[in-house]
Amino acid sequence: MAKGKRTSRRAKSPARVTCSCLVLCDEVVQTHARDKHTLQGIIGAMVAPSIQPIAGPFVAYLRLSNVHSDERVTVALESPSGEKVWEFEAQLLNRNDPLAVHTLIARIGQFRLPASGRHMLVASHDGVPVAQSPIEVRIIELGVE
Repeated sequence: MAKGKRTSRRAKSPARVTCSCLVLCDEVVQTHARDKHTLQGIIGAMVAPSIQPIAGPFVAYLRLSNVHSDERVTVALESPSGEKVWEFEAQLLNRNDPLAVHTLIARIGQFRLPASGRHMLVASHDGVPVAQSPIEVRIIELGVE
């Protein structure tokens, strides 16, 4: 055995954080008796008038695992052109159990929709997408048939 100082720094795991659920919804209700979450109004499409293309407020809901140390995850809604409509970053705290499932519930305020088309809800870890969920957006002219 070689002599020398041991470092207490734990090497970062080469494995990525994994995401088993990524949705945008109207509301998340938590029941404390059984510690369950009920997702209400899961968003797969949005329609907004062109005069004021505003959406929200909503809730972003994620289930993450494979967290080997304190990690950061980024969640964003991207327009068809790749522009970020909104984005937030959250810190995941590990309690020395990489198999634990971490639930992230975040409020998303009102936001302006830049264009019609397929938007992507994206969760990323270290700049690499770990989950994506498409949301179709239609911006319509009122009174035009």
